Amino acid sequence: MSSEHTTHAGTATAPPATDAWSTSATVRLPLATARGLRLVAQREGHAPAAVPLAAFWALLLRWSGHEEVQVDAASGPLRCRTDEDTTFRQLIEQASRVTHDAGACSVTYEATVPHPLAPEAAPQKLRLGCSWDAQEMHWTLQGRAGTFDATELQRLAAHLSVLLTDVRERPERRVQELDLLTAEERRSIVGPFNDTTRFYDDSQLLHQLVEAQVRRTPDAVAVRCGAQSLTYGHVNALANTLAHRLMRLGVTVGTPVGVCVGRGAELIWSLLGVLKAGGVHLPLDPDYPAERLRFMLEDAGAALVVTQERQLGRLPDGVTTVLVGKDGEATGLPDTDPAPRTTPDDLAYVLYTSGSTGRPKGVQLTHRSLSNRLQEMRRQYGLTERDRVLQFASASFDAAAEQIFPALMCGGSLVLRDAPHWSPQDVLATLHTARVTVAELPIALWEQVIPLLADAGTGEWLRLLILSGEHISPGSVANWFAVTDVPIHTTYAPTETTITATTYVLDRPGPVLIGKPVANTQVCVMDRAGGLVPVGVPGELWIGGVGVTRGYGNRPALTAERFVPHPFAKGERMYRSGDLVRQFPNGGLEILGRIDTQVKLRGQRVELGEVESTLVAHAEVASAVAAVREDTPGDRRLVAYCVPAPGHSVEAGALREHCRRTLPGYMVPGVIAVLDALPLTPNGKVDRRALPAPDMDADKPGDDFMAPRNEVEQAIAEVWTEILGVRRVGVRDNFFDLGGHSLLATRVTNRIEALTGIAISLVDLFRAPTVEALGRQVLQRFAEEGES
Repeated sequence: MSSEHTTHAGTATAPPATDAWSTSATVRLPLATARGLRLVAQREGHAPAAVPLAAFWALLLRWSGHEEVQVDAASGPLRCRTDEDTTFRQLIEQASRVTHDAGACSVTYEATVPHPLAPEAAPQKLRLGCSWDAQEMHWTLQGRAGTFDATELQRLAAHLSVLLTDVRERPERRVQELDLLTAEERRSIVGPFNDTTRFYDDSQLLHQLVEAQVRRTPDAVAVRCGAQSLTYGHVNALANTLAHRLMRLGVTVGTPVGVCVGRGAELIWSLLGVLKAGGVHLPLDPDYPAERLRFMLEDAGAALVVTQERQLGRLPDGVTTVLVGKDGEATGLPDTDPAPRTTPDDLAYVLYTSGSTGRPKGVQLTHRSLSNRLQEMRRQYGLTERDRVLQFASASFDAAAEQIFPALMCGGSLVLRDAPHWSPQDVLATLHTARVTVAELPIALWEQVIPLLADAGTGEWLRLLILSGEHISPGSVANWFAVTDVPIHTTYAPTETTITATTYVLDRPGPVLIGKPVANTQVCVMDRAGGLVPVGVPGELWIGGVGVTRGYGNRPALTAERFVPHPFAKGERMYRSGDLVRQFPNGGLEILGRIDTQVKLRGQRVELGEVESTLVAHAEVASAVAAVREDTPGDRRLVAYCVPAPGHSVEAGALREHCRRTLPGYMVPGVIAVLDALPLTPNGKVDRRALPAPDMDADKPGDDFMAPRNEVEQAIAEVWTEILGVRRVGVRDNFFDLGGHSLLATRVTNRIEALTGIAISLVDLFRAPTVEALGRQVLQRFAEEGES
């Protein structure tokens, strides 16, 4: 739970007069504890004055989650520095080095600290006083006027009391594991905060819930894709025919079946068909590298793939395929619902997420967890037969299931994304023309849609926006509500807990939280030792309940590491999310970051370790570190730092191509910086905070540079230079090799249209990603317009 921030007092002045402090609380300690604390110091040869300073430091370190804090004394500022292994005994040693008055019998320290219960508030003044004699130690906490009220201060004093009792008994404990929690707080967290029980009949499986809706409204429109629409009865019949085909090929309960189908109606009924046959659905994104698709099929044990003729070249040899769509229509097979084959505890599908070791990991989800969770999300979103739900996410991401199935359970219509790349203008046009009522968008794309709303609005039908995945800027929320009153439903959704685990609704500008647990879900905020932390104190989020998945296929060690025994429910498990959060007095959660190297980038989950493992697998790379940087506000990029192997040099373009063979496009570093050595901390770990800002031009080969040759190429190159933040762009430089991505591409196409009057689509840029190629397209359009 490290942080680069420092909790500090800001000045080196002596503590102010006592009358400036309006509230106080006494820390009551048993006599044995007070004597024991003195003995802890004395055994190491330290003066008693070192104990209160070390204790105040420890309290601030635990409240803030930082590794560095500072307090003020009459003698000036006193700072401590720690890491994850620092013990309380070592804190006393640090304190002893700066407390010089061995004969003192009282001390007073002050600090300016974040309010543990109101992080958005201004920092608060806090004072610790301690006096002692031969027998006892007397402790008081005081709050400055207008800061902590008496109840809050008494609660903090109780934390200090628990901490002092803990260090008296175990001074060798690591600071980040010191206990703060009172018995009353423990009861609140275990009880009211996690009272989420709600009955759903999860013996009804996903496809059975859809079948029930088919019987109710067979002629209602289930799927809309451009000008095409399919009724519930038609979608169900197509899914049934596919299910019978699969069963004739030997698919039975638990058989993994790959689904490599592009966006369109075929995808929807293919997913249903696999589930109806009893198979385990394995989504395969056709845009993934062939090597990654091969690994996923082999790892999941899938020898059969439902696909389309145009996707066959993406699949490895030796895989049996079943074609759907016009290329694979079957005749002579029944289109009736197959007899039920699966049980709630059978697997429904496997989703592959980024893996820290370089191998993607397959998360195994059961029918019960999916049925329970998606019935809950139907309730959360208030979905009815009147809704039209935008289906935006790729099937290889868990958000797709939440966009597809709750709508089909209640008679709503799915509005499918009918192109691989959508601009903000495409999103807005679809909201209007398809009369979308509920939409979930990637956050970065949503932020680009907002400026367009001032003129076009969201349309009269949109009633709910869903956002998930990354940090949501309060500024963007304010911008949204400046042009619309459509509420935002924020969700926190690890795949390992069956998509959404917590939700929070915003209906006005304000702090953005991840909210409270959904039905039949428990959340706990834990320290590194697996103990609960108090409200307001940062810790790792653990998630339990019906949504907890089986774990990772073929990865028993990793499953045991991340899926741990439930501390309050015998026989159950919780998932360790790796996310750093804190909880508010009402049970709501705020996300603060990660405690490992997993990040979210433009809505996609990226394990930096997988990127690093891929880079060091190259023969010319000795070591590598990946990081997400935001050197330009609003422009987050995946950057890799590589150290060449002895006797070798590293060419960034070759490394990028190496990554493309196995990694999805969103995990290929946009910038690769070559260093002589990686910066290290004093204990030998990579010092990520010392990684330099990358030179955006450094990874471009200089010998191939060709300057723009006409006005159109010059205009395009200037747009790229500005948006990509590079010094120069040659006509044969690739937009994506320079660090470009789909969201920056949108800005590029908009700017080119503004400069030239020629409309350039995202597809145009993806197909012609160099200045030379794109310039040819612009000139061709000029010529065509001149002829007309």
